[in-house]
Amino acid sequence: MELLVTDLDVWAGECSICGVVEVQEKCAKCGGPVKKLAVSIEEILGTMEKNADSLKKMLELTIPKIDTERDCACKHTLAGAII
Repeated sequence: MELLVTDLDVWAGECSICGVVEVQEKCAKCGGPVKKLAVSIEEILGTMEKNADSLKKMLELTIPKIDTERDCACKHTLAGAII
Protein backbone atom coordinates (compact mmCIF):
# COMPACT_ATOMS: atom_id res chain seq x y z
CA MET A 1 0.00 0.00 0.00
CA GLU A 2 1.36 3.40 -0.94
CA LEU A 3 0.53 6.79 0.49
CA LEU A 4 0.99 9.63 -1.96
CA VAL A 5 2.20 13.15 -1.35
CA THR A 6 1.65 16.39 -3.23
CA ASP A 7 4.96 18.16 -2.84
CA LEU A 8 5.97 18.28 -6.52
CA ASP A 9 5.35 22.02 -6.64
CA VAL A 10 7.89 22.48 -3.84
CA TRP A 11 10.92 20.71 -5.30
CA ALA A 12 10.23 19.44 -8.82
CA GLY A 13 11.06 20.81 -12.20
CA GLU A 14 11.07 19.34 -15.67
CA CYS A 15 14.05 19.00 -17.94
CA SER A 16 13.15 18.35 -21.59
CA ILE A 17 15.90 15.71 -21.72
CA CYS A 18 15.90 14.12 -18.24
CA GLY A 19 12.25 14.47 -17.20
CA VAL A 20 11.36 15.30 -13.58
CA VAL A 21 14.36 16.72 -11.73
CA GLU A 22 15.03 18.97 -8.73
CA VAL A 23 14.30 22.65 -9.46
CA GLN A 24 17.48 24.53 -10.34
CA GLU A 25 18.47 27.00 -13.02
CA LYS A 26 20.11 24.17 -14.97
CA CYS A 27 19.59 20.41 -14.84
CA ALA A 28 22.19 18.73 -12.64
CA LYS A 29 22.25 15.72 -15.00
CA CYS A 30 22.58 17.32 -18.43
CA GLY A 31 22.93 21.08 -17.88
CA GLY A 32 19.75 21.86 -19.80
CA PRO A 33 17.13 24.39 -18.66
CA VAL A 34 14.66 23.34 -15.96
CA LYS A 35 11.02 24.47 -16.02
CA LYS A 36 9.34 24.62 -12.57
CA LEU A 37 6.41 22.23 -12.27
CA ALA A 38 3.06 23.39 -10.95
CA VAL A 39 0.40 21.24 -9.32
CA SER A 40 -3.24 21.97 -10.07
CA ILE A 41 -6.00 21.95 -7.47
CA GLU A 42 -7.51 18.97 -9.30
CA GLU A 43 -4.26 17.01 -8.85
CA ILE A 44 -4.10 17.95 -5.17
CA LEU A 45 -7.71 16.93 -4.52
CA GLY A 46 -7.23 13.68 -6.44
CA THR A 47 -4.14 12.84 -4.44
CA MET A 48 -5.89 13.69 -1.17
CA GLU A 49 -8.74 11.35 -2.12
CA LYS A 50 -6.29 8.54 -2.90
CA ASN A 51 -4.51 9.23 0.40
CA ALA A 52 -7.78 9.05 2.33
CA ASP A 53 -8.70 5.77 0.62
CA SER A 54 -5.24 4.31 1.26
CA LEU A 55 -5.29 5.38 4.91
CA LYS A 56 -8.76 3.88 5.41
CA LYS A 57 -7.62 0.56 3.91
CA MET A 58 -4.45 0.58 6.01
CA LEU A 59 -6.42 1.21 9.21
CA GLU A 60 -8.97 -1.49 8.34
CA LEU A 61 -6.12 -3.98 7.90
CA THR A 62 -4.05 -2.84 10.88
CA ILE A 63 -6.52 -2.18 13.71
CA PRO A 64 -7.81 -5.77 13.92
CA LYS A 65 -4.20 -6.95 14.39
CA ILE A 66 -3.63 -4.80 17.49
CA ASP A 67 -3.41 -6.93 20.60
CA THR A 68 -5.90 -5.58 23.13
CA GLU A 69 -4.65 -7.75 25.98
CA ARG A 70 -1.77 -6.00 27.76
CA ASP A 71 0.65 -8.22 29.63
CA CYS A 72 3.09 -5.52 30.68
CA ALA A 73 3.34 -3.29 33.74
CA CYS A 74 2.50 -0.22 31.65
CA LYS A 75 -1.23 -0.89 32.00
CA HIS A 76 -0.97 0.14 35.67
CA THR A 77 1.13 3.27 35.11
CA LEU A 78 -1.70 5.75 35.67
CA ALA A 79 -3.52 3.78 38.39
CA GLY A 80 -2.69 6.37 41.07
CA ALA A 81 -2.67 9.45 38.88
CA ILE A 82 -4.99 12.37 39.55
CA ILE A 83 -6.13 14.05 36.35
